[in-house]
Amino acid sequence: MNSLLFITGDYLRTLMHRRFLLAFLISMFIITLLFYFIIEQFVDDPQIRPQLFIALAIFYAFSSFIGTIAAIYVGASAISGEISRGTIAMLLCRPVVRWQFLLGKLVGALIVMLGYSLIMGGVMVFYCFVHDLDMLPVMRFAPWLTFCQFLMMCSLALALSTVMHPAVAGVLTFFSDLSWVFELFVRDGPFYYVSYVLPSYGPFNAWMDFLGTSSIYSWGDLSLLTLYAFDVALILVLLAMLRLRYKEVT
Repeated sequence: MNSLLFITGDYLRTLMHRRFLLAFLISMFIITLLFYFIIEQFVDDPQIRPQLFIALAIFYAFSSFIGTIAAIYVGASAISGEISRGTIAMLLCRPVVRWQFLLGKLVGALIVMLGYSLIMGGVMVFYCFVHDLDMLPVMRFAPWLTFCQFLMMCSLALALSTVMHPAVAGVLTFFSDLSWVFELFVRDGPFYYVSYVLPSYGPFNAWMDFLGTSSIYSWGDLSLLTLYAFDVALILVLLAMLRLRYKEVT
């Protein structure tokens, strides 16, 4: 356990020293504050108030997209950076086994993404609560749903980075949701069933349901989606552990 905590803490410190990522997240936080400050000027206008949900949906989609980029980045670079710098050999000389190394990196990355999800989604929920905006259940669940999506994408980027260049792993992860292809072009036949084994992020895009008028999610739905996300992440992490076990790192 101490080794796992050491790797997690080490990766968190590494991420906090990456100026690009830090500037990325801080800029997004500032943009969020500016966005809510601007719409604050119109919240009491009865003509504009009904349009606030549209603005919230668009902005939350934007913040989710930014978070997706960050999740892919911290996942794809978690192990590859240590290998390219040659520091992984030094870390593994400590009483650290490879699965602890990989899991510690993932936990560190997910702590960052959980904080991002809670801040972005929490500010929105707090804003709606303070201004008495009617919230759909999906809006209350939005921070957690967003984190579950980041969990899957971060795990996939991490797993792919063990078998290919991290940049390629990041691109493939970004375009890994092919559900739209099957919905538009492949509705039957043997190839359609491939969609059942591919990660699907659609149900986790909470911003798409902000404009609805019915209760889309219940606690039962949230539990099932959470189990799905953690199941996908577990499979990907186990595959990554298997690959790292036989990977030459020296």
